[in-house]
Order: sequence, then structure tokens, then C-alpha cells
Amino acid sequence: MFVIWYSIVNCKECYNAWFRRAGMMLYPIGMVILTTLIIGAIYQRASTLINDYRYPPLGKLIDIGPCKLHIQVSGQGGPTVVLDAGMGGTSLSWALVQSELSKHTQVCSYDRVGYGWSEEASSQRTSQSIIKELHTLLHNARIPGPYILVGHSFGGCNMLLFAHQYPEETAGVVLVDSVHEDMVEELPLNASKGLLTKIWQHPHLQWFISFVGYHRLRGLSKEIEKMFHPLPENIKAMYISHLSRTSYTKTVLREMSDINESLSQLKMPMFSLVISPSLSSQQASYPRMNRATYGKDYKTNCY
Repeated sequence: MFVIWYSIVNCKECYNAWFRRAGMMLYPIGMVILTTLIIGAIYQRASTLINDYRYPPLGKLIDIGPCKLHIQVSGQGGPTVVLDAGMGGTSLSWALVQSELSKHTQVCSYDRVGYGWSEEASSQRTSQSIIKELHTLLHNARIPGPYILVGHSFGGCNMLLFAHQYPEETAGVVLVDSVHEDMVEELPLNASKGLLTKIWQHPHLQWFISFVGYHRLRGLSKEIEKMFHPLPENIKAMYISHLSRTSYTKTVLREMSDINESLSQLKMPMFSLVISPSLSSQQASYPRMNRATYGKDYKTNCY
């Protein structure tokens, strides 16, 4: 019994000594990591403030109640064209399009909540919330309808819902590579992802690495750089500064988490869109988006 008791005591002392040595080794490593994260967070915040000063809004900030949204208006005439970018896009996505369209009519591009120069808000990032904010923005900016609504990708979901919600203020809808209401069911993207990929793409982790400046230090991927190639250098610099913001990452993640609800809001019976009598006396009927009408090739089909 004495031998057993002595062995246990001796083992405990060995373990305690091992943990003390491990702690002494890990402490400086932990301090280095913590210091690096703090420096990264300071770098991210300072860079954001510098870019905010360097790149003031191209348009106006309009108060819509819970926050202020940025809208850029150019051109004259009617009907007014309203541009809504895809998920992760800003008003700068339409820079080349707006410059050409504004030669013929009034054109508005805007930043949804949390994007570009617009402020953040606590409201849900569903299409229903977004179109209410857009409707308030247009009225508070004193931009009368009817509007020609142009939506790219996720913006197409927003614009279709806007047309259904406010048909008397809608002159037409243009969908550019728009999302489909059954997109998530038809393209189960998460099913093919491995565990490490899912962990890396977890919203909380992505927000944290953006908060400590990782996204800003990493820079743009080759695919994004190719997308930016046609843009003027000053617009490209502004766009990159927006993509590097922590609020940008947070907003993208919020819109992605609410995408199922946004798409489900499109699953409604056939609705009619009444074109303003000042433009035409005809009525245009738009069936709800379905596979039979728009096809299954969501990656390449332009609606």
C-alpha cells in the first residue's frame, strides 16, 4: 500500500512539474498571439478611419429613421432607373452602367444598410426589410416614381419584391443574372464542403478575422481583381476600401444568413405589375419565378 501511495504522489508531482513547464513555454506564445491580434485590430480600425477621410461619399446620406443610407443620383429625365447590386456589391458596382444610363435619364444607385457609405442597422437583412428601406430612401430623397428597377443577383430578388409591394410606383423590372427562388434547394452548396471549410467560413470566425485586419492584409483574390479591372482607378480604390471594412463582412454574412427567408418571400402567387398610365396604358403580368419559366442553369442564365 505504501508503494502504491508513494507512486501516486510521485506521479502527481511529475504531472504538476510538466504542467508548470508547459505553462512557462506557452505563456510567451500566448502573449505574442494576443499582442498580434490587438495590433491587427488597431490597424484595421485606423485604416478604416483613414479611408473614410480619404474617400468621402460620392452621393448623399439620407436619413431613413434607424440609419442613413447613401444614394448617388445622376442624369435627368424619366422614368428614374434604380440600381440594386448583388450580395456584397455596392453602388460602385454600377459605376460604368450609371455613367452611360445617366446620359438618357435619371439614374440612382445606392448602398444597402452596412455597405459602402451607408450606416449599419439592427433590422433583418431580408428582402422585405431591404425594400422598405429603399422605398423610404427614395421618398426621403424626393425622387418620385415610377421607377425602372434594375437588380443584379440578390438585388433581383429585392427588386421583384419591390415591384410586387409598390406596383403603382414601378414602371418596369430588369433582372441581371438574378437569383432564383429555388436556388438554395437546387444548388445545395454547403453539402459538398468539408468540416474545415465550414469552420473557416463560420460567420463568427469570418467577422473576427476581419476585425483583426486579416481580410485587409490578405488583399483581393484573383477573381475579384479581374472583376475590378474595367473600373477606373479611383473607383477601384474606393471599392477596395469598402470591401476591407469589418461592417462589410458583417453585412454580407447577415444577408447570407437571411437568404432563405428572402427567397421564400418570392414564393407567392402570380402577380400583376401595373405600368404607370403616363408611360403606357397596358398592363404587364409577371409570373412568379419558377424553374419552368427561367430554367435551371442558375450559374449562367441571365434573367
